[in-house]
Amino acid sequence: VWYARPALMLRTRQGVIIGARGFSQELASLDLGNCPPPAQMLREMQPLTCTRTRNLPTAYGRVEQIRFERPLLLESGWQGVPGPVRVVRETVLSGLQKGNVYGFDAEGRMVFSRQWITPGFGFILVPSSRR
Repeated sequence: VWYARPALMLRTRQGVIIGARGFSQELASLDLGNCPPPAQMLREMQPLTCTRTRNLPTAYGRVEQIRFERPLLLESGWQGVPGPVRVVRETVLSGLQKGNVYGFDAEGRMVFSRQWITPGFGFILVPSSRR
């Protein structure tokens, strides 16, 4: 769980935002369905298509077709994150056709993600948190 300001909250599972509060058109929940966690895609050499369900307060049970592309190696990094970074990209094929990006270091730790929250908010860039 990640909190910012008194009224903003994100819930994640294996780096994927599965719930949001305090944003316009809140994401009530995201059921990952048969979609693998992004880290699992680091081992995949072929694109993968899967299905998950997005629940918004106004539209429960909206099924999304997701396509994961095979990982890319960016030697020089990505948006201020030093390289090398392996990037996994997922694209929502139905609905808004937006895409999320997950970045991993050489050890396979997620170092950032850029994920779609809501139409009113757009994307959020989430840096990694280290304990």
